[in-house]
Amino acid sequence: SERNEITHRVYFFDLLDWVDFITYDAGPGQIMLNERDFYHAYNSGAAQPPRSVLEKVERLFGLFERQVEALFENRRRRLRGQRTQLESFNGPSFIVDQSGMHFVP
Repeated sequence: SERNEITHRVYFFDLLDWVDFITYDAGPGQIMLNERDFYHAYNSGAAQPPRSVLEKVERLFGLFERQVEALFENRRRRLRGQRTQLESFNGPSFIVDQSGMHFVP
C-alpha cells in the first residue's frame, strides 16, 4: 500500500514580487497570501516581471487604497441600511403592544 507522507517545503521569496497573489482586508488591516494560486504559479515556474522597489510599493499601495475605499463604501451602505431601519421607528405603523405583558410588583 502507498503511504501518504507529510512533507514540508520552505519558500523564500519577495512578497512584493508576487503582489498579484495577495489580498488585503481593510477591516482588520490583514494582508494574506492567496496560497493555492501562489503555490501553483510558483511551482510551475511562473516568473514575475522585474519591477523596481517603487513599482512594487505603488502596486501594494494601490491594493491598500482600493480595499480601503471598498471598506468605506461598505460602511456607507451599512449606515444607509441602519438609517432606514431607524426611520421606520418613527412611522405610524410601528406600534409596541405591551397589553399581554404581566409585570410582577
